[in-house]
Amino acid sequence: MTHHMTPAPSRRALLGWGSSTVLAGLAGPVMANEWPDTDPTDRLPGYYGVQRFMTLSKEEVYMVNLAVKRGRRILIGRYPASVSRQIIKDGARDWPATRQKLLDKGY
Repeated sequence: MTHHMTPAPSRRALLGWGSSTVLAGLAGPVMANEWPDTDPTDRLPGYYGVQRFMTLSKEEVYMVNLAVKRGRRILIGRYPASVSRQIIKDGARDWPATRQKLLDKGY
């Protein structure tokens, strides 16, 4: 009785099979758009000049405030971090009054 062993697959065949399996595994979530969305506050800059900050909409100030609440450090002009946080917090609460206070240099 002769014992016959099948030859082991080549390295190239194994790499091809492995990469196609990985790509097939990724194609499902990509095609179904099941990847978790990145946090939109991650894309906000860490610094705003005072003039640029005053041009933000109320919704944009809300997003900046949300980023600060989530631990991001965002600075405004030459204000220290603690004052910048207060400006952002005040802006989320009452943006027109905060904008006026920035114009009057009240911070």
